Amino acid sequence: MLQHPTSHENNNNDDDFLPNSESKYRPGAKKSVSEYMALDAEDPSLAAWKASLLGHSSSLEAPQTALDTNVTFLQLALEVAGRPDVVVDLAGLTEEQLATTCFTIKEGVEYRIKVQFHVRQGILSGLKYLQSVKLKGLTVDQTSEMVGSYAAKCEPITVRFAPEEAPAGLAARGRYEVRSQFEDDDGVVHKKFQWAFEIQKDW
Repeated sequence: MLQHPTSHENNNNDDDFLPNSESKYRPGAKKSVSEYMALDAEDPSLAAWKASLLGHSSSLEAPQTALDTNVTFLQLALEVAGRPDVVVDLAGLTEEQLATTCFTIKEGVEYRIKVQFHVRQGILSGLKYLQSVKLKGLTVDQTSEMVGSYAAKCEPITVRFAPEEAPAGLAARGRYEVRSQFEDDDGVVHKKFQWAFEIQKDW
């Protein structure tokens, strides 16, 4: 994720989350839960993996089709060892309120981003977290993190990303403007928002 600031040439907001044109990946057609379960049913390892993905989704009342995915993003949080999580409330705040949200990160500290969401219906396939960070109007970081595929469950899902280290030094300090979005492997954007953080010498 965020490293020591180095500006990117392209600073057009509309291009922050453009897909990689060189990618050869093309997602397959969406299927219902029952269709997924029927695929390669004779393979015990695949059957076990699909069971772990689907969990108890078959018992939910909502229609179980990937085409009708219903997901609610609850929070984006910053984890630092020995400190309470710094939480961005994705469910309770409006886009305007999220845009004014700003928290402090101590320079050089190791941190981890985690996201919590609730898949209420269908199958969420190939969810990715995309992030573009700007400092003083210049793009200094663009991130794409794979979150995974999940079926509808009764309880929220929490995913933690790999640990990162915040940049340090005078040049790294300041307010960073962030544009974030969650999209699936069809390019459907499920959540898009802006927020900010400030790197300081101390908490």
